[in-house]
Amino acid sequence: MLRLEKFTIEDRKDYEALAFNEAAMRMNMGRVFTAQEAETFFAMVLNCNRVGGTTGFYRVCCRDGTHWTYIGMGALSENEEEGALEIEYMLLPQFWHRGYGTEIAKELLSFGFSVLGKERIQARYILGNRTSLHVMEKCGMRFEGVFRHLLYVKGAFRDIGVCSILREEFFSANKKRVYRLALPHWYDRFH
Repeated sequence: MLRLEKFTIEDRKDYEALAFNEAAMRMNMGRVFTAQEAETFFAMVLNCNRVGGTTGFYRVCCRDGTHWTYIGMGALSENEEEGALEIEYMLLPQFWHRGYGTEIAKELLSFGFSVLGKERIQARYILGNRTSLHVMEKCGMRFEGVFRHLLYVKGAFRDIGVCSILREEFFSANKKRVYRLALPHWYDRFH
């Protein structure tokens, strides 16, 4: 079982465990953040979580008996250029290849379709990251194409693959999917 809750200032150590993990960051960003980049990004995460309503960056924990263990992050963000909701997920390496990436992605997709009412949701990955593509495919997402030379990392351009899924496709494959994201305390008053 997973628990997804928005990052707060108290979660800095967990965030830094991911932001400074070479293997995790290489797979997701092409490189590890500098200390300044990590600080800037964490400030952006906190700001997004304050003003973003139900979208934002989530601290992900899994239950091990009675103990909750931090395993990584998930995110829901509006891609304004493309008018789409986008999901992201990143795990600490010790939790790779255990199904958590797929579980996080399905929770985010379920929330985006069930609660936010989106018609289409997408995700991106650095070409060559077959594991992330596999997670997307296991969720029913379809490969749409490649943004060539979209990301510049360590003196080289990287190509970015894009996958997406439509509401109807998700629910036909996941008939009993129920989201478990922690909603903000004020959510029920407005929806």
